[in-house]
Amino acid sequence: MKNLILIILFIFNLRPLFSGQNIYPLDSEYTKWAELLPKIKILKKQYPDLVKWEILGKTATNHFPIYAINISDFSTKNGKPKIIIIGQHHSEEPVGIEIAYSLAETLCKRYNLQENITNLVNEFSWWIIPTINPEGMYYFQNGDYDHKRKNNSDTNKNGKFDLKYDGVDLNRNYDFNWNNNDHFSPESRYFPGFSSKSEKEIQIISKFMKEKSFQLAYFYHSSYSGNFSEMIFFPWKRDNVISYDYHKMLDLAKIMQQKLPKDYEKSYYKIYSQDFAKRSLARDFIYANCGTLAFNIETCGIKNGIPIVFPNNKKMKKIVRKNINAIFASAESYYENLTKITVVDLKNRPLINEPYIFQNQKTKYPLHKTNDFGSIYIYKNREKFVKIRDISYSINDTIHTFIKK
Repeated sequence: MKNLILIILFIFNLRPLFSGQNIYPLDSEYTKWAELLPKIKILKKQYPDLVKWEILGKTATNHFPIYAINISDFSTKNGKPKIIIIGQHHSEEPVGIEIAYSLAETLCKRYNLQENITNLVNEFSWWIIPTINPEGMYYFQNGDYDHKRKNNSDTNKNGKFDLKYDGVDLNRNYDFNWNNNDHFSPESRYFPGFSSKSEKEIQIISKFMKEKSFQLAYFYHSSYSGNFSEMIFFPWKRDNVISYDYHKMLDLAKIMQQKLPKDYEKSYYKIYSQDFAKRSLARDFIYANCGTLAFNIETCGIKNGIPIVFPNNKKMKKIVRKNINAIFASAESYYENLTKITVVDLKNRPLINEPYIFQNQKTKYPLHKTNDFGSIYIYKNREKFVKIRDISYSINDTIHTFIKK
């Protein structure tokens, strides 16, 4: 009888695994905080010609580093378009970390073995940041608290860390539309901070975004509530007003959608078409300040009315694979429809970080600057003129160099 009870208890404990329910603490193959740097170093050792990595900065409370992996063919330095992937803002959303790191591995392992991957490495500079919330990741992945979302800032000002209350929602702390946030109680799971860009993590990443002038951005989330499960968001549609690049991002979102079947339904991720929230979100910040075509992908589906955001290893790997395929498909389309323009002065020197605006752009945002090689990239060129300082230049597919007057 004792053995029978033990068998029943064993089966009961495994029930979430077999039924596809959430598993917390996480299943065995999720990356733990202590494993992240060793994994990055191994990747660098295996592929020294394709991989660089750096610490962008450290968090304010626990002084944890924020790692960035840069993957490209570094033998050519011609001002390649740049892509940023951030796997995690919220620590209760761990699947994005797996997407980010697995993307880095896939780019390296399939280089020179698979033509489309080789082209993507040669044509882009990939910047992959597994998490900008290492503090939250550490406590969440230790199994301490499955609702852990925020960083570890002492927001109730009592001089100690309160796991269930302290912290700021990093994806509501960006310096764009911050005053439009809600949930201003410090104990809220969605607390946006006492001021915009109050958090060191956001200071670090927003500076990095502006310095690099990315062309594409992918931010990964998982809807703990299930309200936004398996959806694709991008900037923006509000009160019947759409962003200047709305239709370009919609085109790319549709390409991603074709690669993203839902986890438990016979349909595909939904492209969110209603009015978008006007909060200080990463996708809106990077689009408004850098002109980056940006996507917020909410992974993980709903089964029997329950959002499965901590799936077992097998399901997690399926989610990772299809999201990587969606990134590849959209990046390929972007490059195939790209026009590159180089802006130089009278001595043929590239004009770096030079502000410009498209002639028919009637809105303040997005802001644009040439990159660190003086280049402008236009996806699906529908522009006729670009204005630099007070001079308008005609855009012609066969003339890619403009002389400054």
